[in-house]
Amino acid sequence: MQANFDIVQFGDDIILPIPGQDNQAVPFAALRYCTGEANYGGRVTDDKDRRCMAALLADPYSAEGIEPGYHFSPDGVYRQPECAKGGHHGEYLAYIRNLPAAQSPQIFGLHENASITKDLKETRELFEATLSTQAT
Repeated sequence: MQANFDIVQFGDDIILPIPGQDNQAVPFAALRYCTGEANYGGRVTDDKDRRCMAALLADPYSAEGIEPGYHFSPDGVYRQPECAKGGHHGEYLAYIRNLPAAQSPQIFGLHENASITKDLKETRELFEATLSTQAT
């Protein structure tokens, strides 16, 4: 758990530069690789899942993605926070704590109706599990 905190701290120094500075020095490809391949350590083995993960990481790990106010979802809920110049770690944590507890499918590039499909599937699984415990 401590290692994740260290990476976040390290990440703040790399992927959250002061606006107006040259962002070309940020190694986005290396960060995407570390997040998608090294962090998940072989748990994503299917080629299609790997491509999906690369597509999901392309937006936040880009020069546009680190600009203050950049929107990651069409509804604007998920965006790069507009913190004070230089941005302090605490400001970003405060923004993250205020995000909704349930993520919108839009943040993953899915249509809003994807949540309906997910809810129907979870309901069916719940009823199947409940019925399977019933005495015959």
